[in-house]
Amino acid sequence: MRFLLIWRLGEKTSLSSETVVGIVFVSSLAMGFLIVPEPELLESLIGDIGKVSFPWALVSVGVSIGVAILVNRIYPGMMLMSISVDLASVEGIAATRYNLIYLAAIALIVSIGVKVTGSLLVGALVIIPPATARMISRICSAMALPVWPSVSSAASRASSCRA
Repeated sequence: MRFLLIWRLGEKTSLSSETVVGIVFVSSLAMGFLIVPEPELLESLIGDIGKVSFPWALVSVGVSIGVAILVNRIYPGMMLMSISVDLASVEGIAATRYNLIYLAAIALIVSIGVKVTGSLLVGALVIIPPATARMISRICSAMALPVWPSVSSAASRASSCRA
């Protein structure tokens, strides 16, 4: 339930979402080092695609498609919120609820990805693309181009875009 912590920190601080995700990721990784037994440590950091069964792969694909559809549906509201939270609330968009929905979507994708690619790569895939897109994009719509290939990154970019 780390996404609730990220959501709460995002609401209470002025830190960007990438920063909050990075802080929570690194602290969770450090706690994981203390909890995971040494023989399983390498597998938890790097993952093991050989242990993914066919039913799990089907569930992963289904959840990923569902998250992509969900993010696509809330994207217009997220973009409006990035321009003005007040304008979004006038339009009937609950900013707090949208932020919680997108963080839950990121948490679902991360929980699926950790089994296959490990916590280090998933963490990098969640933190680096949105931060990079935010730095190099001149307009918000340019940051959303890769929404289907990287649902979690797109959700993070949409929430952190500032006009």
